[in-house]
Amino acid sequence: MPIFTCLFSHVCLLIEEKSMLVKQALDLLLEQKTFHVSQIQRQRRMFCYLQKQTSEANAIFTKICFIWISKSVFRFYFCAYDLLKEPWNENNWKYSCFVLLEAVFHISSLLIVTFYGGRVSEIKTKILDSLIRLGMVNQSRVERDDYIKDMKFFITIEGKF
Repeated sequence: MPIFTCLFSHVCLLIEEKSMLVKQALDLLLEQKTFHVSQIQRQRRMFCYLQKQTSEANAIFTKICFIWISKSVFRFYFCAYDLLKEPWNENNWKYSCFVLLEAVFHISSLLIVTFYGGRVSEIKTKILDSLIRLGMVNQSRVERDDYIKDMKFFITIEGKF
């Protein structure tokens, strides 16, 4: 099961990295004096691609991770039970250390999954914040008429992420 932790973390990092690029591009648009709507559309296309990747990864990991997380939680509880049940003495100290390390492994794998899953959610909030600030930009800075329509479409995509 450690391979699933690594794979899940890797996918989350890739999604986060690409999402940060979208956020940085939106922040750069805010700093420019004027910008063209095609720049927003380019970021929207990239974000749609990211949303598709996230949906596919979510479909795969939801099935696998629920069973895996449940297994890790149960194994941790059994390890804790073994540690409480067996007293530490000269005969079984190696076994107790092994059980303790196994419990630490299960806790750390659950923390890693939770941490990286949370980072993907955080970047979504940051992108939405950038979009809201971009929506408050004076329309004279935009070089096309359908700016508001594109912003609304982008925000609806963001809301479904």
